[in-house]
Amino acid sequence: MDNFDRHFARTRNIMIFAIIAKLAIFGGLIWLAIYAINAFAG
Repeated sequence: MDNFDRHFARTRNIMIFAIIAKLAIFGGLIWLAIYAINAFAG
């Protein structure tokens, strides 16, 4: 049971890391789009 709990915690951490990575990439794309719009508009 200890091994199962350790494996579950590891997969949960990977899922959390994947969610954070997706948010970071999404936020980066939005920031780049806003930066490009400001550069073209300015």
